[in-house]
Amino acid sequence: MKPFGPVRSFAANTNVGTVRKVNEDRISIILNVIQPTTKIPKVPSEKWPKLQIFGVFDGHGGSKCAEYLKENLHNNIILQAEFPKDIPTAIRKGCHRTESDFLSMAY
Repeated sequence: MKPFGPVRSFAANTNVGTVRKVNEDRISIILNVIQPTTKIPKVPSEKWPKLQIFGVFDGHGGSKCAEYLKENLHNNIILQAEFPKDIPTAIRKGCHRTESDFLSMAY
């Protein structure tokens, strides 16, 4: 993982646009991803990385999916067995898990 340095500032903005009367987008900003107690390393020298997660979820005609993603996607990623050693795989598996969970609520 390539270090990019600390986040010193950030901004987020969404707008309603011209078609809808309410903003259905959701934004998630997690400045300090805390190590879950279920992921304590077996080797003491393995340290939990300093991570930030930023997400912008477009409502596209409804806020339910965007809200679900805001609340669940980051947890489903960091709880993958591959996280934090293999972040790309953890992201793929976490996204698949989130999609499956959300779709199971729809049927």
